[in-house]
Amino acid sequence: MRLINKLKGMPRNLIVGVFVAVASVATGFALYTNANAANIVLNDGSECVKQSVIWCGSQDLATLQTKYKNGDGHNSAASIHNIYASPKFGITSTDIANMSKYAVAGSVTSDGKVYVGNELVATNAYTASRGTTSDSEKVTYNGTTFYIRHTRVSWYKPVTKAYVVMINGKFQFAVMGPCGNPIKATPKLPDYSILKDVRVKGSSTWLNSVSVKSNTRVEYRVTVKSTGAVSAKNIKVNDILPSNVQYVSSTLKRDGMAIGSSAFFGTGDTISSLSPGKTVTYTFEAIVAPNDTVYTCEAKTYVNTAKMSSAGLPSKSDTANVSKTCAAKPTYSCTSLTQKSLARDTFEFTAKAQADNGATITGYEYNFGDDNTKTETTSASTNTVSHKYSQAGTYTVTVTALVNANGTQRATSKECVTTVTVKEAAVAKCENLKLTLGDNRTVTATVTYTTSGGAVLKNIAYDFGDGTAVVNDTKTTVDHQYAKDGNYTVVATLSFTGGEVVDQECQASIGINTPAYSCDAFDVTKGDNRTVTVNKFSTSQSGGATYKEVRIDWGDGAMSEPAVKAIGQTHSYKADGTYTIVATAYFNVNDQTVSAPAGHCQTEVTFTTPETPPVTPPQVLPNTGAGDVIGFFGATTLAGGLLHRFFLRRKFEA
Repeated sequence: MRLINKLKGMPRNLIVGVFVAVASVATGFALYTNANAANIVLNDGSECVKQSVIWCGSQDLATLQTKYKNGDGHNSAASIHNIYASPKFGITSTDIANMSKYAVAGSVTSDGKVYVGNELVATNAYTASRGTTSDSEKVTYNGTTFYIRHTRVSWYKPVTKAYVVMINGKFQFAVMGPCGNPIKATPKLPDYSILKDVRVKGSSTWLNSVSVKSNTRVEYRVTVKSTGAVSAKNIKVNDILPSNVQYVSSTLKRDGMAIGSSAFFGTGDTISSLSPGKTVTYTFEAIVAPNDTVYTCEAKTYVNTAKMSSAGLPSKSDTANVSKTCAAKPTYSCTSLTQKSLARDTFEFTAKAQADNGATITGYEYNFGDDNTKTETTSASTNTVSHKYSQAGTYTVTVTALVNANGTQRATSKECVTTVTVKEAAVAKCENLKLTLGDNRTVTATVTYTTSGGAVLKNIAYDFGDGTAVVNDTKTTVDHQYAKDGNYTVVATLSFTGGEVVDQECQASIGINTPAYSCDAFDVTKGDNRTVTVNKFSTSQSGGATYKEVRIDWGDGAMSEPAVKAIGQTHSYKADGTYTIVATAYFNVNDQTVSAPAGHCQTEVTFTTPETPPVTPPQVLPNTGAGDVIGFFGATTLAGGLLHRFFLRRKFEA
């Protein structure tokens, strides 16, 4: 503490130089114990300065935990908690409590490295301080202000003792003893590898796989190596022996020393710590297939797996293989069953079997799947039989090879099973021939038919009965145009493939009369007040055409409503003139409405009003006096008025 106070006024580079010099003669910095964390004592002095997160730090873990919980008498517990729990460090009260289980004595260097003993466990260390320096980052968390910087910044001595928290060999965080400042760093991670190999007992060469006969003793070896940057902790190693491989009691050794086998062949033997580059080797002996006989022995590869695991690390495994060979013994098998169709309901079956090393074939037993069986006595490796089925259906056929090998044996397999399908007899029938009359004597022929049992339409021959060539087509609908009207019989002959289907025939008749229709006559009579009345209307139709209705165009923009009757219809014109009246007749032809050709059913009418006759002027009478003149004038006026009224009436009645 006195040294720190004396150095406060010195230049920074001089301070660093002094402590580097001190560090160069110091000894024992890496000699830290991994004893129980609760008993750790650092003895690295106390820093009772404003930079300290915990005033005067702590020389033992219990003091650190007490100051963290209750405060250090200079700084509040809340401020300590805020610095530790800030996002840069993330150290919780639970983490501090668990230091009793996971903390070990270690050190932090001015170049950012964290050591446990002589082992580097983390790099790029940074810390928190209550005081600021250059190159530091100011942080305020939950009301507490502090500063974060790399340990290279204003680090007053090369090595500072610290409580280092390690879980499963991985660095979590550290707390420096003299000042209580937290440390975060990039952890050096542990890793490991496992190798499994085997050799025949007495051989000097270890291999990944060996080939042996039954009842042979082999040696297995499992090598575990620490390959990470720090020690791997609490490694569990176990071995899984395959069935029919028997462990030889008391042969398990670890690095040459005998150990019990229950953990190794169970939950796993524990390696508490394995430094980087170090290995642990297990060896043991086993007997391959000790209970085999010449009759029960089967060639097989036994895979022996060794596994290892450690909390925080992925589990790993490796295998060693032992291939077992067997002495020759009688072998036999049913190797195949093939089929061949001879007819729709008849099949040929060929079976093959194999017998070696003293085994011999004595026959074949067939099951045809329709409650019929057949046994063939023969020593041949191939046998052929035929079978006829009485009903359509799908049948599963099996064959069993009969073999003499230490007694009568029966051999079958999935290769000696097949299925056959017996189809129904092919049947075909022409169901209907439909004829549809269209325009211009065109007839559409449509054929419908049914098939079963595999019959397939090949061709249809259409004979339209008019002496023209027969039409061959695969279509079920074809068109044909007749040259003239008449009655015709159409025959469709259907040909099929498949089985023994005979040709099928359909026929139908049709009469063709070309529709004809016309409007033949139309006339009207004139009446008073420019009125006309239809007095003549006639049509003709044949060949299936039927009269439907008529519409009359009166020639002045007016059109009558459709009506069946034309005669008797009337129309009045509003003005004099000549009008062309046209009657259009409509007919039903092949379910369609058509109109008669124009030209025969039209007429003209003309209406004129007679001109008014001129009025004769009155005679000049001799002047006989005023009375005579007045009397004559009154008579003349009365006569003229009557005459004008007469002509005016004629005009409106025209």
